[in-house]
Amino acid sequence: MIVLGVDSAFSRTGWALVEREDRRERLIAHGILEACDADVVSEFAGKMATGPLTIHTVVIEDAYLAENVDTLKALCRLVGRWQQAFEVLGLRTRLVMADVWQRGILLGLIGARSEREERKRAAQLWAKATFGEVLHSDEADAAGIATWQIRQRAFAARAGR
Repeated sequence: MIVLGVDSAFSRTGWALVEREDRRERLIAHGILEACDADVVSEFAGKMATGPLTIHTVVIEDAYLAENVDTLKALCRLVGRWQQAFEVLGLRTRLVMADVWQRGILLGLIGARSEREERKRAAQLWAKATFGEVLHSDEADAAGIATWQIRQRAFAARAGR
C-alpha cells in the first residue's frame, strides 16, 4: 500500500510517499512545493495520479484555527482545492486533523500542550529515527501523516474491518 501525505500550507507544502511492506513503512519520495496556488495543486495532483506508482490514498492535514479566522477560511479553501484535485483524478482522499495524526505518530515526543515549533521538531526527530533521513519539517509532517494512515489501515485489516 502506498499513501501520499500532504502537509498543506500557502507558502510551503510538504509531501511524502510512504509504502508499507510486510510490517514496515518505507519512505519512497518526499518534497516541498512552494507557493501553492490552484495551478501548483493541479499540476502536482496530476503528476501523482499518472506517475509510475499506484497511490492507495491521499491524506491531507485539515485546516485548524491557529492565528485568526481569515487564515482559517483561506486554509480551508486550500485544503478543499487539494482534496478536489485528487478526487477528480480518481484518488481516494482523507482529511486528518494535526492533533490526531500527531498523537498517533509522535507519542512520547510531544505533550498535549506542545507548541507548533516543538511539534515540527518532534516530527523531524521521528522521521530521522523511522526512515533514517533528515527531512524538512513540512516533509516530516507529511511523512507522519502518510504513516498514520498506513498504520490505521493495517490495524483495521487486523481487526477484520
